Amino acid sequence: QLVHNAEKGVYDNNLPGLVSTGREMFRMEMLERIALEKVRTLAFVDEIEVCLAYQNKLKESLELTSVTAEMRFFGASGVTASDLRSAERQVKAAENSEFSEW
Repeated sequence: QLVHNAEKGVYDNNLPGLVSTGREMFRMEMLERIALEKVRTLAFVDEIEVCLAYQNKLKESLELTSVTAEMRFFGASGVTASDLRSAERQVKAAENSEFSEW
């Protein structure tokens, strides 16, 4: 939806909105990378559940507007509170140092 809105011209006269959308896309991409790294350390997990766990649980702290509010099978993801804290720090650090080049 985010990319569609940008391509559709929704942000043509709204640079702050476009930057905000870009930041969210960057955060989502970083979370996907982190989730895929986590998947490689676990046995018998669904890659989708791991990705959703990071997105869902970090929705508020990373201001992810395009993520669902709830997740049914978080326990099956293998993602811990420590993993979430680490991911949040990694995403914020990457955004501060890499977003402008992304």
